[in-house]
Amino acid sequence: MASSAKAILLNESIAGAVNGSSQSLGTKGKDYICSLVVSSYSAGTVNSKVQHSPNGIDWVDLVTFAGLVANGVDLQVPSIPVLGFVRAITTSGTADVKIDLNFSESK
Repeated sequence: MASSAKAILLNESIAGAVNGSSQSLGTKGKDYICSLVVSSYSAGTVNSKVQHSPNGIDWVDLVTFAGLVANGVDLQVPSIPVLGFVRAITTSGTADVKIDLNFSESK
């Protein structure tokens, strides 16, 4: 039986570009959903991404959250298999941002 899990990729106030820390997913899960929560929005357009990597060094985009200009939530399901390491980055905006990767753990 699979259980649900969450990797909190970024949870901080941003003002522009921020690179979140790399996290290993360990054993790969399934049924991934990425969520972005924007609160305390103050300026600019919040653009964020979840990236993944096979080795924690070479990063490629997994999902992109673009054009948020107010408080809100966005959910996206990756269209490709998720690699072993993940991180979140923001490229613009001023707000409190929380980006999570939710998934079912393979048992």
